[in-house]
Amino acid sequence: MWFIAGTTSAFSAENGTVLELYKTPQVTYGPFDPMLSDEDQFPSLYQMAPKDSSLAQGMVSLLLHFGWTWVALFISDDLKGEQFLRDLKAELVKNGICVALTEKLPDTKTMYGPSDITFMSRIRVSSANVHILHGEAGSLITVDLAAEFFLTTGKVWIMAAKWDIVTWEMNHMLHSFHGSFSFSTHKGEIPGFQNFLKTVDPYHYPEDFYIPKLWLHLFHCSPAGSLCGKIYNCAENASFEIVSGVIDVLTMSDSSYFIYNAVYALAHVLHNLLIHKSEMGSSEDTDHPRLLPWQLHLFLKKIQFTNSAGDHISLDEKSSRMAHYDIHNAVNFPAGLGLLVKVGEFVSKSPLGQGLVITEEMIEWPIGFTEV
Repeated sequence: MWFIAGTTSAFSAENGTVLELYKTPQVTYGPFDPMLSDEDQFPSLYQMAPKDSSLAQGMVSLLLHFGWTWVALFISDDLKGEQFLRDLKAELVKNGICVALTEKLPDTKTMYGPSDITFMSRIRVSSANVHILHGEAGSLITVDLAAEFFLTTGKVWIMAAKWDIVTWEMNHMLHSFHGSFSFSTHKGEIPGFQNFLKTVDPYHYPEDFYIPKLWLHLFHCSPAGSLCGKIYNCAENASFEIVSGVIDVLTMSDSSYFIYNAVYALAHVLHNLLIHKSEMGSSEDTDHPRLLPWQLHLFLKKIQFTNSAGDHISLDEKSSRMAHYDIHNAVNFPAGLGLLVKVGEFVSKSPLGQGLVITEEMIEWPIGFTEV
C-alpha cells in the first residue's frame, strides 16, 4: 500500500517504474532530486526532503561572512548536480566570488576505480583553500577516500550530503573533512527521541535483529544466548549513551528525520481517508473499509501537518516554503570523535547576509587552514 525508500535517487527511480504499475505510492527520504519530480515519469512518487532552491544562497552567505572569494567546486555529474551548479555559479558571480576549479564527480556506480580518484590529486595543488562539495552518498565516499589517500589537509569543505557517512569514516585528526561545514534541512527536536535511544538494547527488543549487529560493531560483544559463541556476552548496562567517538548515535540524522515524517504522513493520510470513506460510503465501508493504494494519492498531495518537533510538513513541492538550514561543523578532536556540532543557521527569503547566523567561537578549523 505504501513504500518508503531513499538509499539513492537511482534506487527510488527503479522502484518507481515498478510501483507505478500498481499505483502504489512511494515516499523517499533521501536528498531532494529534481529528476524524481517529473510527474509524467513518476506520478506516484513523493519526496519528504524539501527543494534545495536556497542552498546555493546559503553557501554563498557563508563565504561572504568569512570573506572567502576564491573557491573550488566539486559537483556530482548528474541532473541534480547540474542544476545546483547553475544556481551556485549565478550566486557566486552576483557576489564577486571567483571559481578556481570545477570538477565533476564520477558516476557513483563506478566509484572506487583508479580513474575515479586520479583527478583528486589536483586538490593538493589547487590555490583555493575553500571547497564546495555537492553530491549523493556515493560521491561523498569517493571524495572521502581520495582525499584521505592524498592526505589533503588545510582546506575547508562546505557540503550538502549524507554526513552520517563522513562522521563514520573520520578516523584521525588530520582527516580532510575535519573542520568542514555541512548544510542540512533544519530539524526541530523530537520530544523523547534521545531518551528512547538510551533505553534501546538487545534485551529490551529481542525481536529486532539489527540491534545485535549494532551491538557487535559498537561494543564488540554478543547478547547472551546468541549464536556467536566465541564473542563474550554484552554487559546489561551497555547503551548508546556510553558510546564514545566514531559517531554521534543520539543525534537524529536527516534520513531518520524524513522517515519519521513519512510514517506520520501515512498516519494522517490513512486517518483522512477513513474519515472520508465513513462519510461517503456505506455501513460496510465503515465496518470493514477496503483501502487501495491508488486511493491514497488524493490525500497525499494535500497532506499538511505540524510534527511533534513543531516543524510544518507538506508534500506539495509547489508550495512556497521558507528554506531553513542548520549549519554543522565536523569535529574530529580528540581523534576519532567524529561529531557534527551545530554552529549556525541559514533562513532564506531574507536579504543576503541577514539570514545567516554563525557562532564563530564554536568552530573547529582544519589543521593548516590559513584563510580564517
